[in-house]
Amino acid sequence: MAENRNPTDLLHIIGQISELTEKVDAFTGRQILSGYQEVDAGSQRPLVKGDGDKYPIVFEKSFEKEPQVFIGLSYLDADTSEHDLRIVASAEEVTAEGFQLIVKTFRDTKVLGYRVNWLAFNSL
Repeated sequence: MAENRNPTDLLHIIGQISELTEKVDAFTGRQILSGYQEVDAGSQRPLVKGDGDKYPIVFEKSFEKEPQVFIGLSYLDADTSEHDLRIVASAEEVTAEGFQLIVKTFRDTKVLGYRVNWLAFNSL
């Protein structure tokens, strides 16, 4: 039989897990940060024929040394009615304080909107 829990109890448990995770991270020296950059369709000009966007990402807490950064597209709105889809998202100029998030198209692609997620972590 499923046990009914008070939402306040669950929030308390989640808070305890978060505190414990922070303590483990501090003990092991592990640091993980994440975020995203999103452009909604229609909120700015579309990316077309080799256009690109560059976003300076500043970590809320600096790493001791340059972290590894993974990039992934989680949302994409593109006009593929007449052309193929070609898009590149990358992290460039990575430092302990942040990086440049680059999103660009090439050839005849037309991108209307996108969301790029990033995950930065230090190696142990």
